[in-house]
Amino acid sequence: MRVLHRPVELTDRKMAFFWYEKSTMQDNLEALIALSDVYFKGYGVSPNSDMGLFWLNKAVDFKDVIATLQLAQIYYFGMYGISPN
Repeated sequence: MRVLHRPVELTDRKMAFFWYEKSTMQDNLEALIALSDVYFKGYGVSPNSDMGLFWLNKAVDFKDVIATLQLAQIYYFGMYGISPN
């Protein structure tokens, strides 16, 4: 069963970023998706669409359906400052 992450409180965002980033080094799929969301929305870091796409694409490389759907939506609707495609 897959557990989706939920946004963390403002005081915990920097700590969450630290642990998400550390978990991505072990190819943790949920952390890859969560870290992309952190960068897209600017939770604990400055918003950065390029880094958000980088981490989301790494999750897509694992053939993850949710990550693939999120990536498709970002390009289709032109979210996070990315031009619709």
